[in-house]
Formats: sequence, C-alpha cells, structure tokens
Amino acid sequence: MIDNWKIRILFSFILIFLTGCLVKRNIFHDPQFYYDKENYTLIRVNPETREEDIKGYFSWKNKKRTIPTPTHTKPDTEKVDVAYDTPPKPKEIVKPVYPLESKSKGYYGTVILKLLIDSTGIVILAKPIEIARFRNLDRGGILLVESALAAAIKSEFIPAYQDGKPTKVWVSFPVRFILHGVNEKRFPARLVP
Repeated sequence: MIDNWKIRILFSFILIFLTGCLVKRNIFHDPQFYYDKENYTLIRVNPETREEDIKGYFSWKNKKRTIPTPTHTKPDTEKVDVAYDTPPKPKEIVKPVYPLESKSKGYYGTVILKLLIDSTGIVILAKPIEIARFRNLDRGGILLVESALAAAIKSEFIPAYQDGKPTKVWVSFPVRFILHGVNEKRFPARLVP
C-alpha cells in the first residue's frame, strides 16, 4: 500500500510539471526580444545573434546620443536622422493587456512611446519618450508601461517612404489605458505620468 505522504509528493511533482508546461511565457522572456529594465526599453533581436545585437544596443545607448524623431511629430530639441515623404501607417496594431494589478490600484493614462520602425514595417525598438518620469513608479505603473511596450513591439506598420524607397524611422506612439465606469472624484486613481 502506498503511503499518504508518497501520494502527496507524487501529486506535487505532477502539479509542478503541468504548471511549468502550461505557463505562458511573456515577451520579456522571449529570445527574440531584450528588455532593458533600467531604461524601460524593449528591442527586437535575432536569436542567432542575440548577444551581438544586445552589445550593439548598449554601445548605441552609451554614446549618449539623443533619440532622433521624425519631422512629422512635434518639434523638439532632438535630432532627426531620417526625413520621409510618406509616414508609416498602421497595418496591425496589437491591443495592450490592461494588467489586473494596475486596474485594481486605479492606474490609468497614456503611455507615449517612441518606436523605431524598420524599412519592412517591423518595430525593432520601443521605449517611453520621457524615461525620467517613470523612475519612481510602483509595480502597478511599471506593469502599464511594460504592457504598452509589449503591445507596441508586436504591432506592424506599412513602412515610411523616402524618395519612393522604404526607410527606417522613429515615430511617437500613444498607448491609452482607460478605467471604465469609475467616478474619478471618488476613486483614488493614479495617473501614469
């Protein structure tokens, strides 16, 4: 006869195994992406050249370059790398998941991202425009930013064109999180910066 504790141990191992098989890995653990937590930046990498791509990102980041913006967005002090005749157009926009923890804590607002879209319309880098504003967020706010990043990098665009050729460009991309049915005066909601 099998002892009761042996059945419990066997059941625990089976449960752990099944849980591990059924857990859906998110984009932040996908080998096709690298997440720089310090700067809330998500980049698309080639799994075969992952380490080289990550080193390239850090060498670009450490040059203290300003992030270029396209001429079709609001003017600011950042340099423009590429001008274009035709802006990129949405092809498939992925809707962000509203994290339950953020929703229950009352977080809402718009996260404005800067996306680098390559000449095929794939988003290769996504980051918030003003990173300094996100430094002191608690977990609910960070989850909103990460959800916005995950949705944006999975989105696809018809590429921008310059002189009839597709080109790589930076664009601003707002991601809105709205709490429906909440009386903002009574509910202690937190606006993501």
